[in-house]
Amino acid sequence: MNEDGAVPEAPGQASGAALADGAGAAHPEQLAEPDSSQLDDSSSSGDEEPSTSGRDDAGISGADSGPGRKGKRDEAWRAKRDEEWEARRRFNNLKRREKFAAKKKAKAAAAREKEEALLAAMTPEQAEQWRAAKEAAQAERAAAEAVQAARVEAALANGGPGSGPDVALRVVVDCSFAPSAPPKEMRSLIKQLENANMINKSFPKPACLTVTNWLEPLASMAATSGANGWRVVKLEEGPAAAFGPDRVVVLSPDAEEALEGVDGEHVYVIGGIVDRTVRKGLTVKFAETERVACRRLPIRENAEQLGLGKGVTKNPVLNIDDVVRALLVFHDTGDWVRALDAAIPIRKRKPQTMGFTPPKSRSATPGPPAGPGAEAEADGPGAEDAGQEQGVQHAGQAAVVAADAGRGREGQQPQQQPQRQRGSFWFRTLRVAGGGGLRRLLMPPVPPQCAYTGLNLQMQCSDDLRNATTEMLGYPTTDLASLAPTVSTKQLGAFLNKRRTPPSAQCCEAASAFVNLYCLCAPAMRDEFEEFVHWEQLQEIAHYLGKRCVEVNRPLTLYMDNNCPEHPI
Repeated sequence: MNEDGAVPEAPGQASGAALADGAGAAHPEQLAEPDSSQLDDSSSSGDEEPSTSGRDDAGISGADSGPGRKGKRDEAWRAKRDEEWEARRRFNNLKRREKFAAKKKAKAAAAREKEEALLAAMTPEQAEQWRAAKEAAQAERAAAEAVQAARVEAALANGGPGSGPDVALRVVVDCSFAPSAPPKEMRSLIKQLENANMINKSFPKPACLTVTNWLEPLASMAATSGANGWRVVKLEEGPAAAFGPDRVVVLSPDAEEALEGVDGEHVYVIGGIVDRTVRKGLTVKFAETERVACRRLPIRENAEQLGLGKGVTKNPVLNIDDVVRALLVFHDTGDWVRALDAAIPIRKRKPQTMGFTPPKSRSATPGPPAGPGAEAEADGPGAEDAGQEQGVQHAGQAAVVAADAGRGREGQQPQQQPQRQRGSFWFRTLRVAGGGGLRRLLMPPVPPQCAYTGLNLQMQCSDDLRNATTEMLGYPTTDLASLAPTVSTKQLGAFLNKRRTPPSAQCCEAASAFVNLYCLCAPAMRDEFEEFVHWEQLQEIAHYLGKRCVEVNRPLTLYMDNNCPEHPI
C-alpha cells in the first residue's frame, strides 16, 4: 500500500528512525539519541532538527516507584516517544521536500539555458516561429486542462446526494474506520485518497468522488497534505444516511456476489481501510450493520484473462486508488478485463503470465547442481512456493541464453555467480564471450517478477531493437547501456516520431508488463536501473510503444504508480 511513513513498530519498541543504531528499546532509559547522519546534509535551511533524546523525564515526573505507578509511567513515556517520532518524521519530510524543490529548480534552470542556447543558434524568423509554436502548444494545453476541470466540476455538481439516475458515476470512500486507526495507517489512507483524487480529476470521464464520515482527527491530518484543494465532496455523515441504504453498494473482497455493472443510480462505497495486516470481513460486517448491498469486483471470474492463474479462489487486496481506477475504466469502456487489468498491480500477478511459462523441471535449464538434501527438501513444507520461485530464476536464465543465441552466439552460455539465497534473483553480472567485458544487470535483492519482466523484455524485443538501431545508427545492437550515452533523448525522440515500422506484438506484450518496472520495484532496482537505461530515453520509448502498439492490436497499458512522482510515465 502507498505509504509515506517509517517501518511499523511493535508495542514497547522504539522506531528504527528514532534510534541511532536502529534497534528497539523496552525501557525509557535505553532510548538513545538519533543519528543525525540519517538526515539530508545537502540542505542549508535554518530548520533545526527536533530533539529526540527521550531522556528528559521532567514531563513524566512524580513518584516513579510504588504500586500502580509503573503503568502510568510507561504510558506517558510511550506518548512522549510517539511525539518525538512524529516530530522527526515531519522534519525528515521537510528536508525531503526542500531537496526535491532544489532539484526541480536546477532542472528548470538547465531547461532555460538549453532554450536560450537553442534560440541563439536560430535566425530571428526561426526564433519567432519557435516562440509562436510554443505559445500555441501552451494555449492548447491550457484549453484541455480547462475542459477537464469543467468535466470534474460537472461530475461533482451532478453526483451528490439527492441526484437523479442520469448523473455521473458516484464513488464513495467511507472513512468511518479511520478514528480507530494508528497515525501511520491514517497517513497511508490520506495518501491513497490523494492518489484517487489525482486519478479521477485527470480521467476523461470523471466520477463524483465523495468521502463520508470525514471527521476529526483525519480531517486535520489531511489538511496538512493539501486536502482543501482536493476535487472531492466531503460529508460528515455516513453513506447510508447521505444517499439512502437502497442506493448504497459496498465493495468488499470478501463478498459472495460479484459486481456485474455500474450505473449512476447507485453509490459504490469503498472502505477507507489501510491496515498493515489484512483483517478479513470488516467491510462485509459494515454492510451487514448498515443493511446495504455488498459486492466484490469480478476478479475471480476473470482471473485467467488477468494472469492470476486458473481456478483462483481469492481476490487480491487492492488499494483504494486502484479500486477507483477500476470503476472509472469500466464505466468508460464496459470491459471488466480491461478495467481490472489497469488496476491490479503487476506484483499481484503470477510470474508465468509475463511472457512464457517457466519450466517445471529444475534440470530443464542450466543451473547449479543440487545438493545431497535437495530431493528431501523439495518434498518438504513450502516446496511448492520454493519450486515456483526457482522456476522463475531458471526462466530468467533461459531468457538470457535465448537473447544471446539470437545474437549469433550459439553454444556460449553466460558465466554467473552462484546463487546465494533461494527465492531471490542473484544475478550480479553477466559475462558474454566476445561481448566487451562485464555488463551489470541486476543487484540483489530484486523481486523475481522484476527480474523476470526485464529479461523477458530483452528477449522479446531483441529483434525490434536490432532493426531500429540499424536504421538509426547503421549497425544492429541490443546493448541499451552503451546506446544511452551516445544517443541524446532529442535524437531518439525525433527518430521514433519519424519511424514508420510498428513494433512486434510480442514486444508490445512484454513492454506492457515492463513499463512500470522502474517505480514498481523501487528501491531495490532504482539505482541500478538508472545506470542501465536513462529514464528520459525509456520514457520516449514508452510513448512510442504507447502510440504504435495499437497498430498490432496490442495496446500498451501504462501502469500508473504514484509512489514515483519524480518520474511519471
